[in-house]
Amino acid sequence: MILRLTAANLSSRTITPANLLGPRGEQQSRAAGLRPITITVMGARELQLMRKVVMAFPGVTERQSHGAPCFFVSATRPVCYFHDNHRGDGRVSVWCPLPPGVAQELADAEPDRFFRPTPSAGGVFAQWVGLFIEAHGGDETDWGEIAALVEEAYRYVAPEYLIGELDGR
Repeated sequence: MILRLTAANLSSRTITPANLLGPRGEQQSRAAGLRPITITVMGARELQLMRKVVMAFPGVTERQSHGAPCFFVSATRPVCYFHDNHRGDGRVSVWCPLPPGVAQELADAEPDRFFRPTPSAGGVFAQWVGLFIEAHGGDETDWGEIAALVEEAYRYVAPEYLIGELDGR
């Protein structure tokens, strides 16, 4: 039994066997020995918009890293992570590396919108900032602000030749 994600079943924001397999999805999954599960997709629309923003920068690729979509420049330097319900926080957010002091300044100025991700034992995320993205389907999200934040992160981590390419556009 193959479960396929489509625009139709993602639009509900909650994926269940019933909306993946049709009206008899729960029965079919039990008959096949599968346990019914529910996956909440809060930020599917926001991830698509985020991709448009980040993939516009030269040399950026996307892959999963630590269970979340991550955008890299030159395949090795993370520009940002997109988190959807990270550790059950019920929020959609983007995390970006910034020059020393900038992340703390943003988090101090607007703690309802910006936050400092917990650094790993190796110090990863020590200079990063998180920005909560409004994920209730409205137009409240300022994508221009998110693009500016991502551009600052890009300029912080990208090699000079790619920054030159960006400036030459």
